[in-house]
Amino acid sequence: MKNSGWIFAGRIVVGIFFAFMLGVIVFSGRSQLPPTSSFAVQSAAHNFGECTPGDVLRHTFVIRNPLECPCKIEKVAASCSCLVAGQKEELVGQLVAPQGSIEVPMIFPTAGRIGKVEGVIVLTVMPQPSDADPKSSDRLPGGEKIVFRIFAYLPPDLASVPGEVDFGTIDSDSTPDPMLVRLRVSRPDVTYEFSRITDDLFKVESMAENQLAVFVDPVIAHRRSSGPVKAFAEFRVANSGQDKFFLPIGAVLTNTLTVEPPFLSYLDGKSSKTIVLTGALPFRVTQISINGSRQDQLEDSPAVSWELPISLPDSAPREGVVEFNAEFAGSKKTVVRQIQYFKLGE
Repeated sequence: MKNSGWIFAGRIVVGIFFAFMLGVIVFSGRSQLPPTSSFAVQSAAHNFGECTPGDVLRHTFVIRNPLECPCKIEKVAASCSCLVAGQKEELVGQLVAPQGSIEVPMIFPTAGRIGKVEGVIVLTVMPQPSDADPKSSDRLPGGEKIVFRIFAYLPPDLASVPGEVDFGTIDSDSTPDPMLVRLRVSRPDVTYEFSRITDDLFKVESMAENQLAVFVDPVIAHRRSSGPVKAFAEFRVANSGQDKFFLPIGAVLTNTLTVEPPFLSYLDGKSSKTIVLTGALPFRVTQISINGSRQDQLEDSPAVSWELPISLPDSAPREGVVEFNAEFAGSKKTVVRQIQYFKLGE
């Protein structure tokens, strides 16, 4: 029994010793953990508010190194080419002293930009070994990325009321009335000029001062297939940082009958050409006229597509119009389509 008591007491002593050594190791390990604080910044974001388009916006951020070792700026990256860091080349490679700070100037050109804009710049900072703390580079493996953001709102010098033109669903055989658009200019010295429209289904005409009429071209509408159409009218802007203004235009076209090709060319000397009529529903061609003179009347059964040879009479002028009358099955409504033709002159 005495021996077992000594054995039990020895086990207690050994357990206390190992517990003490484990505490020493844990305490020593904790002293080597990286600091909980990261790089300090006065402000990670800056909002310029409303600015004039074309201005060059400038702001300076400040970062502070909270470590007991120097840190090196390894990389400076921006979200887009229009956002740069001031003296970017000089920033890369700079050392930030322990408990020291450094300024990060930023330059943001706004030319050609409107509306809400945001820029982001990212600095990659790496701790460097030092005599005071040779393991300092292990504190932030891979370094740390510091993100700065800037915001601004650039009101356009040229805007429109309404902001877009939407014709909704339109029938190619009953095109809608033109829609009026008023252009609003912010300053008297700002001028603009219509440049182009991206879809010839729509046309733009100037009305009174700073007013436009946007309408659907019925001839083009007859040639187009059914479906949504999206386009924009482009305007060049002068004496402004805006450069261009875009007016969105849209419609959903319902075309009951399309004609291909959009015109007939007999310039190759051939006397006959073929056109293709395609309908949304079965139809029959009831009449073909050339320059108002009826050439044929068809009594065939309805179909969704027709291939028709068109031969011009010798007396036809060099330029003229071929007209087709179609009647859809179950409807007495007549749909008319016209295309131009060109032929060799004498």
